[in-house]
Amino acid sequence: MPVTLRKKAFSYKEALQLGLSQHDLTKLIKQGLIEKTGYGQYRDASLLHEPEADYQMAMKVTRSPAAICLLSALAYYDLTDSIPKKVWVLVPQEVRRRHPRLRLVRKRNPQWNVGIVEKSGYAITSIERSIVESLILHRLIGKNEALAALKRAIKNKKTTIPKIYNVARAMEVDARIQAYLEALSP
Repeated sequence: MPVTLRKKAFSYKEALQLGLSQHDLTKLIKQGLIEKTGYGQYRDASLLHEPEADYQMAMKVTRSPAAICLLSALAYYDLTDSIPKKVWVLVPQEVRRRHPRLRLVRKRNPQWNVGIVEKSGYAITSIERSIVESLILHRLIGKNEALAALKRAIKNKKTTIPKIYNVARAMEVDARIQAYLEALSP
């Protein structure tokens, strides 16, 4: 397997560009060196239990502007005890993809310029944006989960209430979460 494909998720097209054929991919799967994660999507088999590999795979599958969000982002920042069964991905409303390992969160206006952090091979919502979205979209993850993440972030000094409020203001949802933030203010 080419060195450039190790420790990451990749598409069939990328494998072809590096000189691998369909036969080579099948052989690598049988040898247990790579895993097929979906139609035209593969990853290094040694990454099976690393969340970053799942995040990279999610970016490849969506093939559009996307970011890891909500429960997956809260787990990434250690703000929840829940272990997401799927990777939660923020995508534009028109994206229609099905994948057994993804939970798409479609938004009409995803606001890609507010609270999105670029990582190696994927993008993820910042701590502040993850908290704001969990409070706004509490129907998806549960109000108790959202409040627990907010309290844990403040308690562990991962962020501050003014930073969370600034992101909420930039997203134009500050009025919707103001009561939650005021309840935690000293």
